[in-house]
Amino acid sequence: MTEEIKLTVQPSGKKSNYIYRLGISTRDSRIFFKERGKKVNLTLEEGLENIKVETTCGEINFDCGSLVRKKGYDLTKDEINEWIIQKKFNCYHPWKPTKLLFELDTNGNVDETPFKLKFLEKVV
Repeated sequence: MTEEIKLTVQPSGKKSNYIYRLGISTRDSRIFFKERGKKVNLTLEEGLENIKVETTCGEINFDCGSLVRKKGYDLTKDEINEWIIQKKFNCYHPWKPTKLLFELDTNGNVDETPFKLKFLEKVV
């Protein structure tokens, strides 16, 4: 089964030398990924397919009690940063980051099979 989810372009690092990543909402982190370190095979476009990445940051485990969590997971890798900059998804107004629509194969992670995540379009 597949689901559509929105990821947010987020800067990290010092303002003069940002590295960009894809942020997963707290809700989607809790529902689909559940814990840090989940393997994801990411497709951004033709030629940038099957990028192996893991969920990072956020809560260690969303099943550890309290439902109040403030930070979802991130996907960070050099190829993601370069793609975001090449597509100019990093050019947005302050506090209004670029949202990107992805298709998530929710059959992923059965017996540690990686999730499959494919870029669809920029959300306008």
